[in-house]
Amino acid sequence: MRFLAFFLTTPVAWPRQSSVYKWNEELRSQDRPSHSARMNRLCPPCSDLGSSCCSNLFECRLWSNSSRGVEGLLKEPMGMVEGQEAVERLERLTGMLRRRGVILPAFEIHGGAKGLYDFGPVGGRLRSKVQDVWRDHWLSQGDVVEVSCPTVTPFAVLEASGHVAEFSDFMTVCLSCNEASRADTMLEGHHPNPDALPMAELQTLLDDISPACPSCGASEWSPIVAENLMFDTVIGAGSSGRPAFLRPETAQGMFTTYPAIYRHFRERLPFGAMQLGRGYRNEISPRQGMIRLREFNMAELEYFIDPASDDAPDLGAWSETAIQFVPAEGDAFEGTIPKALADGIILHPTVAWFMARTYDLMMSLGVLAPKVRFRQHDRDEMAHYALDCWDVELHGSYGWVECVGIAHRGCYDLEAHEQATGQRLRAWRTYPEPKIVDIDGWTIDGAKAGPAFRALAGQVKDKVEALAADTVFPVSIVLEGGEEVTVESAHVKRVQRTESVAGEWFIPHVV
Repeated sequence: MRFLAFFLTTPVAWPRQSSVYKWNEELRSQDRPSHSARMNRLCPPCSDLGSSCCSNLFECRLWSNSSRGVEGLLKEPMGMVEGQEAVERLERLTGMLRRRGVILPAFEIHGGAKGLYDFGPVGGRLRSKVQDVWRDHWLSQGDVVEVSCPTVTPFAVLEASGHVAEFSDFMTVCLSCNEASRADTMLEGHHPNPDALPMAELQTLLDDISPACPSCGASEWSPIVAENLMFDTVIGAGSSGRPAFLRPETAQGMFTTYPAIYRHFRERLPFGAMQLGRGYRNEISPRQGMIRLREFNMAELEYFIDPASDDAPDLGAWSETAIQFVPAEGDAFEGTIPKALADGIILHPTVAWFMARTYDLMMSLGVLAPKVRFRQHDRDEMAHYALDCWDVELHGSYGWVECVGIAHRGCYDLEAHEQATGQRLRAWRTYPEPKIVDIDGWTIDGAKAGPAFRALAGQVKDKVEALAADTVFPVSIVLEGGEEVTVESAHVKRVQRTESVAGEWFIPHVV
């Protein structure tokens, strides 16, 4: 589960005595049209909650078109809410946050850098308070621990995880001003989900639409290319240096430390590990203020479960809590998490548990309930290994924007690192009753196979023991690293016995 904190640009019900409330009052006092004049109607939240809605950091656009109803509101795309008024408000907000020492352009005296911001004296304290709330919320669950891993990550780690090959966005460059842009972002108004399109289809759409460049207004673009978003670096100096990256996420450190966390919990599932820290992504065109940055704060929690366990968390506390849902199939609706799980919309009880707990976290941070929704990923949005995925989206002047991602990732991550390293990243499952198993197969003769295969002997042993009993030797087998070896009859011996098996090793699933 990934939490991307941008509460400085999120509708929040701040207490009247807080500094943020006073900043909002300053913003309201500026010469600008009244809320009723802008909306041509009374805002329901404002009439109910006084100043706790429209005195906040973003105007109440939730009710800007009540004729759409709940479904129309929930299905509104995540793209930026258009209009000069929204742009002007964001400019005023940015100026106020800058004057008050909340967020500032980084390295401003040297001309600044896109996608990098400083948290000022007030912003740094506010960020720390949000992080403390997040930390305390999840540690109170009792089966979650906090870890801290390096931000510099070896190449091999991110190669195993798939980031080296797949962590890319599609980029195109304006031929007039040489400004780089994300191709899918520029086409959001012309396709319901352009970031799910393959490069060829995206190129065709770009050629057909020819959108205007956001910098110069021209409409001539270079061919689309895949641009990896990771910052690369080197661990060490000279020829002995190892290639590495600044981490694009904190999750991989928790997967690589799984054995230590498993021992900490006395080798019993379920349990979780969480981490707060910096992430780095070399965004092609960072825009939308604090929402898309090149260095940012993130908080992630990985919860390890037994996929065969029938244990289900108690969701009774949320049986009366109405929440807005946008399922992958069907219409948006308002309902409860237990009901959505029972109806098969939420596909796993652990996912439902973390959705419920995350909703409570949003409320404890002061986010307005009408401006929170859960959106389920379409199948073409999810990775091939994901079983279910939901985003917590918050509504502001940029429309609906992801704040939290909750995904059932299956066994992909641990299995990928296990295959890459040969280290066991598994948990032990004890059977209710021992099983009597007849073993009829092969194993290696260590005295002969050891000298023959040397460092590869362990991998050869695993492959030989997986062969069928009627295998005829010699036989060629391919090892995990791609090496092909020939196993002679002299290297193996027959195994025939009966065993009592108490349990089995399995790869935990991760939410």
